[in-house]
Formats: sequence, structure tokens, C-alpha cells
Amino acid sequence: MSTSKKVNIAEFKARMGVYLKRVRGGEEVILKDRNMEIAKISPIIKEGLPALKIQKARRTSQDFDDFITTATGLHGIDSLKLLSETREDKK
Repeated sequence: MSTSKKVNIAEFKARMGVYLKRVRGGEEVILKDRNMEIAKISPIIKEGLPALKIQKARRTSQDFDDFITTATGLHGIDSLKLLSETREDKK
């Protein structure tokens, strides 16, 4: 892989088309949540044509729970439940 671009989730969401175009052009895009790398989008070649592949994150939800505890000082935070509630609030 020739180059990679690191970008926070909000920026990626706002300019997704731009970043997917870069992936189609051969770049990797590394997604970050609060400056912590969480996922990588990289091009794949299928039957000679570029395609997109989203790879599973290397960290678990427990890693995020630990991160939230460290960052906030709050204990017993369930990051998956918090994310789900946040998404429900936006509907």
C-alpha cells in the first residue's frame, strides 16, 4: 500500500465520498475515534477491479470501556450501550 490517511470519524462522515474515492485510488483510510485508531478501510482487487473492504477493528468494546473510564474517571460505563443510546437519540 502506497499511502494512508488518518481521519477522525466526524471528518470521515462529513466527507465520506472524498475518502472512498481515495480508497478507490489505492490509499488506505484509517479511522480514529478521539485520536485512537479503530478501523482501516483499504482497497482490494477483485477480478482486476478495485473494490472496498472494511476490516474489523483490532480493539474490543472492553478496550473502549477502559478508555472511557480512563478519560472520564467514571467506572462501569458500557460503551456499546452508550453508543446505542446516542444513536437512538439522533433518530
